[in-house]
Amino acid sequence: DIETGSDGSSNDGVGENDPSKRKTKKNRGKFVRNFQSFRMRRKVDLDMLKEFVEPHRRSLRLKCFMVVSYVVLPSFLMSCTLFYGLNNPPNEKSLEEASVSWWFLFIGVRQVLTFCLSVLLELIIIDFFTFRTRFFPKLLGTKLSLAVGQSKGWPFLLFFWAVFDMIFLYGTRQFSRHWLYYQNTFAMLNSTNPSGNIPDSKFYRRIIYFSLGLIVTNSEVMKSSINGSNTFMTSIYENLDEWEEPELQDAYQAVIDFINSDYPFSPAFGKATAREECAQSSQHTFDKLLVGRRKVLDFKDICKIAESPDGTNDKMKVLELVRLFQPNRAGEITKLEFVKSIDSVYKQLRLILANINSSSQIDRAYGQIANLIFGVAAVLIGLFCLGVNIEHLVLGAAGLLVSFAFLIGAAASKYLEGILLILVRKPYDIGDRVCFLEANAGTDDNGPSSGGWIVESVDLYTTTVRLGTTREYATFTNGSLSNSRILNLKRSEKPNVYMYLKFTMNVTQEQLDEYRSRIIGFIKDRPREWIKVVGFRCTHVETELQYLKYALIVQHRESWQSFATIQVSKGDVFIFALHLQKELCMEYTAPKMPVQLSGDPASS
Repeated sequence: DIETGSDGSSNDGVGENDPSKRKTKKNRGKFVRNFQSFRMRRKVDLDMLKEFVEPHRRSLRLKCFMVVSYVVLPSFLMSCTLFYGLNNPPNEKSLEEASVSWWFLFIGVRQVLTFCLSVLLELIIIDFFTFRTRFFPKLLGTKLSLAVGQSKGWPFLLFFWAVFDMIFLYGTRQFSRHWLYYQNTFAMLNSTNPSGNIPDSKFYRRIIYFSLGLIVTNSEVMKSSINGSNTFMTSIYENLDEWEEPELQDAYQAVIDFINSDYPFSPAFGKATAREECAQSSQHTFDKLLVGRRKVLDFKDICKIAESPDGTNDKMKVLELVRLFQPNRAGEITKLEFVKSIDSVYKQLRLILANINSSSQIDRAYGQIANLIFGVAAVLIGLFCLGVNIEHLVLGAAGLLVSFAFLIGAAASKYLEGILLILVRKPYDIGDRVCFLEANAGTDDNGPSSGGWIVESVDLYTTTVRLGTTREYATFTNGSLSNSRILNLKRSEKPNVYMYLKFTMNVTQEQLDEYRSRIIGFIKDRPREWIKVVGFRCTHVETELQYLKYALIVQHRESWQSFATIQVSKGDVFIFALHLQKELCMEYTAPKMPVQLSGDPASS
């Protein structure tokens, strides 16, 4: 602009603030950013491919050398010897029967090469694309990608070996019979060497179809596709709600070593191998975080964890801290509340370990059933592909099963219902508090009766539980629970707690408004316990007894899993409500009723 003497404005009258020009510039910038992001992702994938290939390069060379030296080359030399040195036996029927030299080429060279292709494809698809890149899981989805990963080994190799055989070795084409059919220099590799009807025979086709069908019935793929804290310290620990740690076994110990270590929260926090140790470490950490002589912790001090290097706070981390510690309206946290917050995380960690162990037991039992079904199906299909008449075998087995059906029919039905309950419905996990009710049974506003049952162990056939109040131990068969309505109290989050109050009929609207506002203020002062007041309404009017029955509905922050905690919080609200009635002169006194003092037995 300086050289031309212009002021930077365009000659056509369109300025920089034109909407269409801004939109074009915005779209161009978006396209450039997407293109740069695409190039960056491809560069990362290429770098990852180089890192993946480098460790395998030497082993691939060694394996290729061994295959060529010990299989391909000896078979090829044997075929040359038979074709050129021994007159290619047998060759009495000319082209109608495959020669021995062709068999050496077919099995020792061509079949080995197609198998090597399937091995290379497994290395690329499963080891690289499925397990090392994000593109393949996004394209196929999580379950299908998991199924592909679980098929690693003989299922994948056999399936794609059959696919390559179908492409390169099966059919009536000349290419299927001889890969070098077009040349005349080596007669052994063209139509001069008879192949008979092997490439398009029914027997060969059955073998290929059988190999293709194995991947569908593979038990590992089926399982993957059906298929995640001194005296004062002791007094603090005793204020925690009752909870029993689940028993752990040795399964997946190597995978979850960090969670199950002595310092799951970091060495600076302290040991947390047991719940009492975790509570003591929580109290030590709380004392370290206190500033001066204060007895409560300011939530702003904890929010320093969410600070970025530039001094700004990460809003998502702050929200997670709020959900965990639940400070009061003044932003303060007491020691008991701090310990309870850490204790909730500790319980979640221990339950994760217990659920992993339980899942491993269920997977093993399910794997045994799936392997049995797969084995029977594979034997029957294999016999059929080999030309064996399996009709009599199937009919005999069916007759035997029918005779047993009258004896074990009902038990087998319940057994299957129990398996489907655990594998399909999945109504509970270890540590969940549950209630077993009839399908049409009613529920109580006061919550679960007897505190519900706490699930201690689950397998494919039975469920072991303990009664929440009396600690009674019981075991149910899963089949007996299949027709029940199962209430999972842990998954029943943010419960509505009902409390019923009686007021005198002389109460005024001003008194009711004052009562409601005082109750709402009491609830807001306890954000760790309550969320809000859902309702305060009249449910019944009794004119003879002169009272109004009101229902106070308050939403608790914990789920019904913490039944004892909810009952304690409910008791505090109830006591405050009764004292508030007396303070506002709203309490109800039952009227005096006449008493029958007659001594006549007939009248009584």
